[in-house]
Amino acid sequence: MFTSTLPRVHVVGANAYGYTTAILLLLQGYKVTMIASTFPGDPDYYSTTYHADDTTSHWQTFASISDASLQRKYNTWPAMLKLTLSFSTLDLEYDSSTFKMLWKLAKCKAVESGIMIGDSFKYYQNPTEDQLNPWWKHIVPGFEIIQQQELPKDVKLGYHYTTVLINTKRYISWLQTQFLSMGGRQRKTKINKLLDAITTQDHVNIIVNCVDDLQLEASSTTQSDPSTKLCTNQWIVRASQVRKSVNVKTKDGDMYIYPRGDGTIVVGSRRQGTSHSQENPTDVLETLSGYCPELKWGKGLASLEIIDHHSVVKSIRNHGPRIENQFIVTPSGRKLAVTHNYGHNGYQSTWGSSKRAIRLVNEAHARLEKDSQSMSELLSHL
Repeated sequence: MFTSTLPRVHVVGANAYGYTTAILLLLQGYKVTMIASTFPGDPDYYSTTYHADDTTSHWQTFASISDASLQRKYNTWPAMLKLTLSFSTLDLEYDSSTFKMLWKLAKCKAVESGIMIGDSFKYYQNPTEDQLNPWWKHIVPGFEIIQQQELPKDVKLGYHYTTVLINTKRYISWLQTQFLSMGGRQRKTKINKLLDAITTQDHVNIIVNCVDDLQLEASSTTQSDPSTKLCTNQWIVRASQVRKSVNVKTKDGDMYIYPRGDGTIVVGSRRQGTSHSQENPTDVLETLSGYCPELKWGKGLASLEIIDHHSVVKSIRNHGPRIENQFIVTPSGRKLAVTHNYGHNGYQSTWGSSKRAIRLVNEAHARLEKDSQSMSELLSHL
């Protein structure tokens, strides 16, 4: 029986990126402990920073065509196992790689994972160059530009394609189940700073950080990453007749509808700023019904049941996610490798960016091993 000699790694952040990274670490042979203040299944999980982000409950990329790492075209659909394990041989980039993995899950694990395949419609009132020529049109099936005569009067561009829709609460629970069934551990710890993830009794030299804006130490003076504030108002609405996602980009922000596969939909609006202005859901639904007539099927908008509502202000990193290694020495003299995998805006890059994080963990482990050997050699000459 094969026994891995790879060390234990602590992953900070019980979110989609944390669990995905942890699962891939386990597949590589690492021993993994998930460190978080709260976990899926806890009563307060969804009221914390780890709550499921329903505003991103379908695959959509935010990457620009100017991002050279995302301009490649991928025409092969590798098997799920190969897609999961072949980190060193497949140069899979974040968003496209994740789409392929989520598509596979929707095909074979739809009920368990909460991922389904569905239609998506996007409309733009003032399209940018990136939106006029989306780099990802060759990745999603059935991509087509909507003819001008079929667009609402205030829209200059629209397209339709097939994508994956994610019931985020079910999906995060499914990821947690996979992690635990593979032998992963969870440890509940109040996390105020990154070094809270280890104790003096832990024989751990590698930490993976999947939490935004977490300083190494409470006294750290490191400046926060430049970011943009987005204010989101959204409602969970019972509307089983709506089975497509709709996103409308305006000059001020965007409005959206995302079905969750359980008879409910997420309806919301998002714009820059920090104001928690309470929008009227009737106004938002009325506007969106012009793009999604199914909202008025049956007895009309007045009959729609609003189950839940919340407003949130979220910081989005201006320079994209942070995925890199950092080597530090703790106050006690312990050398640590920290692999950062945070700053993502949605679920669209979970698998791709986590695969990159695994490669970085491997590099960090090799470097720490080399340093340890060098020290042993030095001591042997005393």
